[in-house]
Amino acid sequence: MTTHDPTDAAEAADGETGKGLRAQLEASLSEVKTLKADARDRAFVDAGLDTSKGMGKAIAQVYDGDVSRDAILEFARTEYDYTPDDPNAAQPYPQAEQVALGQAQLDQVGNVSHSLTQSTRPERLAKARRAGDFESEGAIMGAQMQSMMDAQARPQQ
Repeated sequence: MTTHDPTDAAEAADGETGKGLRAQLEASLSEVKTLKADARDRAFVDAGLDTSKGMGKAIAQVYDGDVSRDAILEFARTEYDYTPDDPNAAQPYPQAEQVALGQAQLDQVGNVSHSLTQSTRPERLAKARRAGDFESEGAIMGAQMQSMMDAQARPQQ
Protein backbone atom coordinates (compact mmCIF):
# COMPACT_ATOMS: atom_id res chain seq x y z
CA MET A 1 0.00 0.00 0.00
CA THR A 2 1.42 3.35 -0.99
CA THR A 3 0.98 6.41 1.10
CA HIS A 4 0.36 9.78 -0.39
CA ASP A 5 1.88 12.74 1.37
CA PRO A 6 -0.73 15.55 1.24
CA THR A 7 1.95 18.21 1.64
CA ASP A 8 3.47 17.24 -1.72
CA ALA A 9 0.16 17.72 -3.51
CA ALA A 10 -0.67 20.95 -1.72
CA GLU A 11 2.78 22.44 -2.17
CA ALA A 12 2.95 24.63 -5.25
CA ALA A 13 5.83 26.32 -6.96
CA ASP A 14 8.04 28.47 -4.74
CA GLY A 15 6.48 31.68 -6.02
CA GLU A 16 2.98 30.54 -5.03
CA THR A 17 3.60 29.59 -1.40
CA GLY A 18 3.74 31.95 1.54
CA LYS A 19 7.42 31.24 1.98
CA GLY A 20 8.11 31.79 -1.71
CA LEU A 21 6.14 35.02 -1.76
CA ARG A 22 8.04 36.28 1.30
CA ALA A 23 11.33 35.47 -0.41
CA GLN A 24 10.21 37.33 -3.54
CA LEU A 25 9.12 40.30 -1.43
CA GLU A 26 12.43 40.39 0.44
CA ALA A 27 14.38 40.21 -2.83
CA SER A 28 12.28 42.99 -4.36
CA LEU A 29 12.63 45.21 -1.30
CA SER A 30 16.38 44.64 -1.29
CA GLU A 31 16.57 45.57 -4.97
CA VAL A 32 14.49 48.72 -4.39
CA LYS A 33 16.74 49.71 -1.49
CA THR A 34 19.84 49.24 -3.66
CA LEU A 35 18.33 51.23 -6.54
CA LYS A 36 17.35 54.07 -4.20
CA ALA A 37 20.86 54.15 -2.72
CA ASP A 38 22.38 54.22 -6.22
CA ALA A 39 20.07 57.05 -7.28
CA ARG A 40 20.95 58.98 -4.12
CA ASP A 41 24.69 58.53 -4.69
CA ARG A 42 24.30 59.54 -8.34
CA ALA A 43 22.41 62.70 -7.30
CA PHE A 44 25.18 63.66 -4.86
CA VAL A 45 27.82 63.10 -7.55
CA ASP A 46 25.77 65.19 -9.99
CA ALA A 47 25.67 67.93 -7.35
CA GLY A 48 29.47 67.79 -7.14
CA LEU A 49 29.59 66.29 -3.64
CA ASP A 50 31.75 63.33 -2.61
CA THR A 51 29.80 61.33 0.00
CA SER A 52 32.95 59.64 1.31
CA LYS A 53 34.65 62.77 2.67
CA GLY A 54 34.31 66.40 3.64
CA MET A 55 31.21 68.49 3.06
CA GLY A 56 29.60 65.82 0.87
CA LYS A 57 29.86 63.25 3.66
CA ALA A 58 28.39 65.66 6.22
CA ILE A 59 25.46 66.55 3.98
CA ALA A 60 24.84 62.92 3.00
CA GLN A 61 24.56 61.90 6.66
CA VAL A 62 21.79 64.38 7.44
CA TYR A 63 20.02 64.83 4.10
CA ASP A 64 16.74 62.96 3.78
CA GLY A 65 14.92 64.85 1.05
CA ASP A 66 14.23 64.61 -2.65
CA VAL A 67 16.89 62.69 -4.54
CA SER A 68 17.71 65.23 -7.21
CA ARG A 69 20.74 67.38 -7.92
CA ASP A 70 18.84 70.65 -7.48
CA ALA A 71 17.20 69.61 -4.18
CA ILE A 72 20.55 68.52 -2.73
CA LEU A 73 22.24 71.74 -3.82
CA GLU A 74 19.38 73.80 -2.35
CA PHE A 75 19.66 71.92 0.96
CA ALA A 76 23.45 72.40 1.01
CA ARG A 77 23.04 76.11 0.28
CA THR A 78 20.37 76.75 2.94
CA GLU A 79 21.69 74.52 5.72
CA TYR A 80 25.46 74.76 5.21
CA ASP A 81 25.82 77.88 3.09
CA TYR A 82 27.57 75.68 0.53
CA THR A 83 27.72 76.59 -3.14
CA PRO A 84 29.73 74.64 -5.69
CA ASP A 85 32.78 76.43 -7.12
CA ASP A 86 31.53 76.14 -10.68
CA PRO A 87 27.84 75.26 -11.11
CA ASN A 88 28.50 73.87 -14.59
CA ALA A 89 31.32 71.66 -13.33
CA ALA A 90 28.88 69.78 -11.11
CA GLN A 91 27.15 68.31 -14.12
CA PRO A 92 29.32 68.39 -17.24
CA TYR A 93 26.63 66.75 -19.39
CA PRO A 94 23.22 68.32 -18.72
CA GLN A 95 21.44 65.71 -20.84
CA ALA A 96 22.85 62.85 -18.75
CA GLU A 97 20.00 63.07 -16.25
CA GLN A 98 17.41 62.96 -19.03
CA VAL A 99 19.14 59.99 -20.66
CA ALA A 100 19.35 58.15 -17.32
CA LEU A 101 15.68 58.84 -16.63
CA GLY A 102 14.69 57.69 -20.11
CA GLN A 103 16.77 54.53 -19.76
CA ALA A 104 15.19 53.78 -16.37
CA GLN A 105 11.72 54.22 -17.86
CA LEU A 106 12.63 51.99 -20.80
CA ASP A 107 13.98 49.32 -18.44
CA GLN A 108 10.78 49.51 -16.40
CA VAL A 109 8.65 49.04 -19.51
CA GLY A 110 10.85 46.14 -20.56
CA ASN A 111 10.39 44.48 -17.17
CA VAL A 112 6.63 44.96 -17.20
CA SER A 113 5.89 43.89 -20.76
CA HIS A 114 7.17 40.42 -21.41
CA SER A 115 6.26 40.42 -25.07
CA LEU A 116 5.54 43.25 -27.43
CA THR A 117 4.23 41.01 -30.19
CA GLN A 118 0.49 40.92 -30.62
CA SER A 119 -0.98 37.50 -30.09
CA THR A 120 -2.86 35.88 -32.94
CA ARG A 121 -6.55 35.10 -32.83
CA PRO A 122 -5.98 31.34 -32.26
CA GLU A 123 -3.60 32.12 -29.38
CA ARG A 124 -6.15 34.46 -27.78
CA LEU A 125 -8.88 31.86 -28.27
CA ALA A 126 -6.77 29.13 -26.65
CA LYS A 127 -5.92 31.43 -23.75
CA ALA A 128 -9.58 32.31 -23.20
CA ARG A 129 -10.52 28.61 -23.25
CA ARG A 130 -7.79 27.75 -20.74
CA ALA A 131 -8.93 30.56 -18.46
CA GLY A 132 -12.58 29.56 -18.79
CA ASP A 133 -13.44 33.03 -20.07
CA PHE A 134 -16.51 32.13 -22.12
CA GLU A 135 -17.39 35.73 -22.89
CA SER A 136 -14.02 36.42 -24.51
CA GLU A 137 -14.08 33.04 -26.22
CA GLY A 138 -17.47 33.83 -27.76
CA ALA A 139 -16.35 37.29 -28.86
CA ILE A 140 -13.20 35.89 -30.49
CA MET A 141 -15.15 33.14 -32.26
CA GLY A 142 -17.76 35.68 -33.40
CA ALA A 143 -15.05 37.93 -34.83
CA GLN A 144 -13.48 34.93 -36.54
CA MET A 145 -16.81 33.95 -38.11
CA GLN A 146 -17.45 37.55 -39.19
CA SER A 147 -14.06 37.77 -40.91
CA MET A 148 -14.74 34.46 -42.71
CA MET A 149 -18.15 35.73 -43.87
CA ASP A 150 -16.60 39.01 -45.00
CA ALA A 151 -13.97 37.09 -46.96
CA GLN A 152 -16.68 35.04 -48.71
CA ALA A 153 -18.74 38.13 -49.50
CA ARG A 154 -15.83 39.84 -51.27
CA PRO A 155 -15.76 39.26 -55.01
CA GLN A 156 -13.02 36.89 -56.09
CA GLN A 157 -10.57 38.30 -58.61
